[in-house]
Amino acid sequence: MAKQVVSEDEQERVFRILLAEQENGRCAECFCPGPRWASVNLGVFLCIQCSGFHRKLGVHVSQVRSINLDRWTSEQLENMKRIGNRRAAAIWEAQLPTDFERPSPGDIGRMQEFIWNKYVEKLYYREPSQYFENEGHSVSRDASAATASTVSPAVTLQNSRQSSMGACERSKHVPVENNWFNALFAPSSERGNSHEHAHGPVAGAENHEHLQRKRHILAMYAQRNNSEASSDRLDTSPKT
Repeated sequence: MAKQVVSEDEQERVFRILLAEQENGRCAECFCPGPRWASVNLGVFLCIQCSGFHRKLGVHVSQVRSINLDRWTSEQLENMKRIGNRRAAAIWEAQLPTDFERPSPGDIGRMQEFIWNKYVEKLYYREPSQYFENEGHSVSRDASAATASTVSPAVTLQNSRQSSMGACERSKHVPVENNWFNALFAPSSERGNSHEHAHGPVAGAENHEHLQRKRHILAMYAQRNNSEASSDRLDTSPKT
């Protein structure tokens, strides 16, 4: 039996509330603002670069979906409400060393290694049962209570956020071809349908959805390249 997909209006409403939370308004890995991707099973919000790193972990570790390009089921949305970046950090980064220096967004090698160590090796992991017992199994805070209180992991994250913000801008010029390839051409099993095989009209709808996603990402990629090309022409134009 197919899982119930929520309406576009409801999906937009839920994400608008969740992204209003301070922690969810930044990528869970590099702290760049305005994440538009998420890991369904891990319950974290991601920027496009880190979503590519998550895809490389495999769908058995992280199931990546777009916040606005993909359609979500009620169960998937509930998981995002239940976890979110704040609670995920308290679990997956609970054992970070106090002197740990978080990789900058532009340091692709270190960022990939950090994400691998975090979710595959579980180097900083703490069992979630204790944390959720302390939280009373509550769902993610709404926007009005977003700044009321936070649960901090072993290392203080605020300094890392501040130092990462400038690097977010620099990382826009770092080649991310592998991430674009994963986002565009990942098999359907990596687009949130790892155990479902659609047929007929459903398959047609999924193919149409994937084509729309391709066009959107290619447009973003082309816009970035055009912007960089224009900048290069300005830099190399003769000065009078």
